Amino acid sequence: LRAAIDQAVEAPFSISAIFFLTALAEGHDLAFAVDKVGTKLLPTWQACVGVWYPVQIVNQGLIPLQYRVFFQAFISFFWDTFMCI
Repeated sequence: LRAAIDQAVEAPFSISAIFFLTALAEGHDLAFAVDKVGTKLLPTWQACVGVWYPVQIVNQGLIPLQYRVFFQAFISFFWDTFMCI
C-alpha cells in the first residue's frame, strides 16, 4: 500500500516539479515549462511506476534493513541516468 500511494501521489508531483523547474532553469519561459510537463509527465510517470513500484516492493519485502538505502541508491543511479536522456 505504501508503494502504491507513493507512486500515485508523490511521483507525479516530483516528476512535474523536475520538468518544470529544469525548463525554467534552462531559460525557457513559463509556457514552455508547462508544455514540457504536459508532454513528458505521463510517459515518464508510466516508466517510473514500471521501475519504482517493483523496486519498492522488493526493497520493503526482501532486502534486509541495513541494505535498503544502498539498494535504493543503486537503482536510483540507473533511474537518474535514464531521466537525463
